[in-house]
Amino acid sequence: SHPRRTAGCAFSEGTSILEFMFLLHLGLLLPVHIVFGFSKVSIPDTIEAEYKPFCLDGSTAVFYFDAPPVTSTKWIIFFQGGGLCRTIAECTERTQTESGSSLSLPDTMELQGMLSPDPALNPLFSTFNRVFVPYCDGYFFSGSVDAEVSGLNFRGHDILTAVLKTLQSVGSLNTATEVLIAGESAGAVAVYINYGYIRTMLPSNATVKAAPISGFFHLQRELGPAIEANSIHQIKLLNNTCTEFVSPSIECVRPNNSYAYSTIPFFIINSALDDFSLNPLALSINSSFSSCVQRGQELVNCVSSQVPFLREFRAGFLDRLFSQSNNKAAQNGNGAFITSCYEHAAARLNREFTQWELNGTTLVTALSNWFKAPSSAPAAAHTYKPCQLNDAQPVQCNPTCFVDGNPFLVPTSSNGGGGGGGGDDQDQMGSGVIAGAVIGVTVAAVAIGAGIWCWIRKRDSQDNTQPQQMNNF
Repeated sequence: SHPRRTAGCAFSEGTSILEFMFLLHLGLLLPVHIVFGFSKVSIPDTIEAEYKPFCLDGSTAVFYFDAPPVTSTKWIIFFQGGGLCRTIAECTERTQTESGSSLSLPDTMELQGMLSPDPALNPLFSTFNRVFVPYCDGYFFSGSVDAEVSGLNFRGHDILTAVLKTLQSVGSLNTATEVLIAGESAGAVAVYINYGYIRTMLPSNATVKAAPISGFFHLQRELGPAIEANSIHQIKLLNNTCTEFVSPSIECVRPNNSYAYSTIPFFIINSALDDFSLNPLALSINSSFSSCVQRGQELVNCVSSQVPFLREFRAGFLDRLFSQSNNKAAQNGNGAFITSCYEHAAARLNREFTQWELNGTTLVTALSNWFKAPSSAPAAAHTYKPCQLNDAQPVQCNPTCFVDGNPFLVPTSSNGGGGGGGGDDQDQMGSGVIAGAVIGVTVAAVAIGAGIWCWIRKRDSQDNTQPQQMNNF
């Protein structure tokens, strides 16, 4: 009753062509890096049988993996966002999309920002093993209900466990030396909720840090639906460092509460004017805000009389993060990059990741510097706060927020990254032809190798009554 989608030949241990590609990417079978972007990886049969990592519709969860050109013991694990479902009806609706099912997920995927493989855009984390975990449980990778409910599976925590177990057994996560736990929106909430559990699954001597994007909500009503939704999802585990101080314990679902008692370094990437929060609040107060808080417009339609409300919202966010939350933001090892950009979760994209600046420092540089710094580094050295909004247009005080070509953006070469003249284009075209030829030959080699791999595994499975165990890489 639980559909499982695999590609290529499947083996008794759940290995597929995709997992074969996974091993290739890790450089464990061939000393080359195959440039296919992120490849989908299936959960091995033994791990699936033990943990039942099912999406809402009962399909088995998957994840995506891409490795650096050189074998590394450094990892980034990134959780996808996408809201939540609070009722049986809402969760049933999600089963028709990738938000509740793995069946239509592509075999490969190109990802951006801190997951980008391009060292020119992402110089530090492109050297890491990079994992992207699709979000198909509807509740922050945290629910765990043994039996189906109205044909639905609420097993987010089990998905998380199965992914980590797979990375330990098929990959080399159990020898990791540095790990960044990250996610955006609901995936960021998953970071706040699950960082403690993830930490227990990693080597005790590994450096583990967290960088949630757009997951800190200073309005208490914003996570109210998440608390209500626990009645059907039944959260498996909350950080005990939070539940010791917060009552009732379900309140630790709120990121500000979980963060207040966090035990690993956090670098919070957020807007003080997050449109997910600001837009509905402004419209609930006065419909005249509709043009001012139109999404994607960077406040270009706001008038002077509306600026005090925007400033008050900004001040409330900063107060919640820096003055409340157990003063966690001031503790050594932590950091933050809080913009005035009117957006939600855009830091996952290349342009924003590389172009947003605060105090002359880009987000990619700020995040990299914080991650490389020791956990004893003062938070002030890695904390970037937003500018104050202007009284009149442009109300947006940070010109680097205008990455979509709005009229107030003044292009600068430092924020560039664009192409040059015709000579550069020709060089890129020539490189593309060469790269295409190399990839073509590589694909053929991989196809042949995969065929041989399948034949060997099938032969071995026929020759042995006991299934072969995969090597512990």
